[in-house]
Amino acid sequence: MKLKKRALRFLVVVLAGDLCLLGFMASLVGLSDHLANKALQSTIIVGNLSKGLAAIVDTTQALAYHSLQRSPGSEELFFKSVDDLTEARRSIAQTKALSPADNKLISTIEINFDIAKKIFDDIKQPLVQGVQGTYLHDFLQGSRNNGAKLVTIIPPIKVASASLIRKHENLAATEAARAATLKAILFGAIILGAIANVLACFVAVRGFTANIVDRLAVLGDNMDKMASSSKLNPLVTGKDEIAELDKFFHRLDSTLRSASQRDRIMLSGMPTGTVTFTPELDITFTNSAFETLTGFSQDLIGQSISTIFCGRNCPPPDHWNSNFIEEHLVNKVTEIDLVHKKGSQLRTQISVARYSTAESLMYVCSILDMTERHQLDELKKEFVNIVSHDMRTPLTSVKLVIQMVQEEVFGSVTADGKNTLQQTVTECDQLIQLISDLLTMSKIEAGQLQLARSVCSLRSIMKNAVSTVESDAQEHNLRIIVEGSNVSVNADQGRLTQVFANILSNAVKFSPANGSIYLTWCVVSEHVQVSIQDEGPGISQEAHQQIFERFGQKTKPNERQGRGLGLAVSKLILQEHNGEIALQSRPGQGTCFTITLPVCSERLPEGTA
Repeated sequence: MKLKKRALRFLVVVLAGDLCLLGFMASLVGLSDHLANKALQSTIIVGNLSKGLAAIVDTTQALAYHSLQRSPGSEELFFKSVDDLTEARRSIAQTKALSPADNKLISTIEINFDIAKKIFDDIKQPLVQGVQGTYLHDFLQGSRNNGAKLVTIIPPIKVASASLIRKHENLAATEAARAATLKAILFGAIILGAIANVLACFVAVRGFTANIVDRLAVLGDNMDKMASSSKLNPLVTGKDEIAELDKFFHRLDSTLRSASQRDRIMLSGMPTGTVTFTPELDITFTNSAFETLTGFSQDLIGQSISTIFCGRNCPPPDHWNSNFIEEHLVNKVTEIDLVHKKGSQLRTQISVARYSTAESLMYVCSILDMTERHQLDELKKEFVNIVSHDMRTPLTSVKLVIQMVQEEVFGSVTADGKNTLQQTVTECDQLIQLISDLLTMSKIEAGQLQLARSVCSLRSIMKNAVSTVESDAQEHNLRIIVEGSNVSVNADQGRLTQVFANILSNAVKFSPANGSIYLTWCVVSEHVQVSIQDEGPGISQEAHQQIFERFGQKTKPNERQGRGLGLAVSKLILQEHNGEIALQSRPGQGTCFTITLPVCSERLPEGTA
């Protein structure tokens, strides 16, 4: 049964009991009100009859007093008593008893009361008219015999009224006592009902929560076990929400265990060494690649991560803590030495990432063996040194000898021979430039390139770059159009001239004869943007990313070609100047290189063109 239905069932039982109790108390309240009304009615009857009886007695006494005194005061007292009879008669007329016998007796009293009132009104009338003498005595004793009638009528009124008054006085007292008793019973019922209601609620809550608390405790224990990756308790029995929630916990635990197992399989199968550790630096997992790399197996579990690192960029073991991990290693690539189990040191590159588990924060460290790469770098440096020093000097000497032969220092040379010699000189220049580019790139990648920065004129740099390609442009009848204001930049003038000369050389190389090359620049938000636009065949979208790579030129076999290092070197030099280079080109629509450099706020030296 669902918890909602179960709670509703107990609630209905409690409400039914409350309704029964309310019905019982309502009946007591109704009966008490009925008794109170009867007591009130009896009291009203007593009051009205007492008032009428008192009025009859008072009028009779006033008449007797006036018959003896015959004074204005006694007459006024008699008149007032007769007027009070009218009010008393009205009260008796409003009196209704609960029993027919009482009502009949009240009716008899009313009849006699009306006769008495008529006699008193008849006596009052001549007195009001001012009749003097013995008229009052004659009236009472005359043929009408009004006095005899009063003697006959008044006693029954007194007897009937007194009887009803005693009866209803007793009835009012009895009903009032019964009403008080019912009120006491009602008060007791309210108290007992409250107690019964509390007990019913307690029983209902107890019945509703029966077995629920224990099952919820099982759920709480399952949550703790799931957090600690322990085996859960058996499924909670039942068909309510608690059982469904426990089923969900078991499914979630199964999913988490599957995910954890999958993660471990993935980490174990990664080709790079992988280590997981806690914020306290305790190692919790190592994969097979790590064990192959370091020679350690599971014996590192529980030890500090600092025990496997040493050498470069590595603080002493007592300086390792979570702050050092967060500041220097998380989301960064760092080269650091690793200790092999045999005691040797390995050149490695590590990256640390942070992730959260159900328990706490965790770190995962990926370790890449850089030993072979460093060996290759050393070989590359050695090769660059050989190329730079052992090849550039002989090539320069060869170029000088060829130029001497071309100038007929050693004898005459035919026209075809001079053309061949000129092609040889061009090839020597390209080889020398290639060697220079290799050396520059090697220095930049090793962080050894020293820039001779100074505040210089961008226009002067452009002028020098144009002069280096001017002869080739004239040979192909190309126009180089230069437009731009004088802007100062803080840069190595020679290196920037090399960059722009290289890009202009490519533009001259790939532009059709009789075409134009546009070299323009403008300042945009503290940066200067230089555009070099040609009218060449353009570059396909697929080649845009590769063109800045080493040997990344994209030309056809019959086109004039370079060595594929110029743009790669240019990009690295611009990056050293905090600049950028971008390419916009489509096949058949020419090529535009855009170079962005920071503008220098310092003024140019005096006399700078």
